Amino acid sequence: MFARILSVLVLCSFFSSTSFLRGESLEGRWRGDDGKATVELKLVDGSLHGYLVDWKNKKWTTDSLNPNRKLRSRPLKGICVLYGFSKEGKKWKGGRIYDASEGDIYRATLWPEGNDTVVIRAFIGVSLIGKTTRWHRL
Repeated sequence: MFARILSVLVLCSFFSSTSFLRGESLEGRWRGDDGKATVELKLVDGSLHGYLVDWKNKKWTTDSLNPNRKLRSRPLKGICVLYGFSKEGKKWKGGRIYDASEGDIYRATLWPEGNDTVVIRAFIGVSLIGKTTRWHRL
């Protein structure tokens, strides 16, 4: 009888845990340590993508620093700023991240740090030359 009760308690705690409910998914809205922007991460055909949904500087409304002149007049809201990531173990690799505030594109790797933080390592060429930042789930 005690074994059955213990089994039920263990199962209940497992099914009520946050990681089970979220499935360790990175999908959802995230904000960086600097608080400048909010990005929504979504899986698109098995690839992780991120879309700009909000930003701090409301006077800045177009992608004016884009290296492609044809894209400089497009609205910032909804642009894809993170794309092409494939899951390899616990990390998402092989993708690119677009920094609209500089108009630059970087290679990047992402991985979860707990349920509510994602670590992003953005770099040019090799990951030794780059920057690490953290985004927090909203």
